[in-house]
Amino acid sequence: MMELGSYCRGLKKLALHFSKSNFITNLGTKKVGRSIGRYFPRLQELTLKFQGCRAITDQGLEDMISHLGKKMKDLVDLTLDFSRCETITSGGLEAIGRVLAQKFTKLRFLRLEFQG
Repeated sequence: MMELGSYCRGLKKLALHFSKSNFITNLGTKKVGRSIGRYFPRLQELTLKFQGCRAITDQGLEDMISHLGKKMKDLVDLTLDFSRCETITSGGLEAIGRVLAQKFTKLRFLRLEFQG
C-alpha cells in the first residue's frame, strides 16, 4: 500500500475488497487501518469489504477503525462490509460507534453490512 500511497497522496476515493480471505486476521485489519490512514489521509470516501473473513473479531474491527480515525479527518462517506464474519458481535458495532462519534466529525454517509 505504501507504493500506491506514494503516488496517490491526493486520492479522494478508495475501495478495497478482501472478501473470503482466510489470511485476513485481526492483525491484518489493524495494518489495513494504519496503512490507509498513513498513506491516504485525504480520502473522502472509503469502502472496505471483508465478506466471509472468519478470522476477524471485534478487536480487529476496533483496531482498524481506531487507526483510520487517527489521520482521516476529511472522510465523509464510509462503507464497511463484514457480512458472514461470524466472530464479530454487537461489541464490534459498539466500538465502531464510539470511534466514529469521537474521530470522524465530517462523516455524513455510513453503510455497515453485518449479515449472517
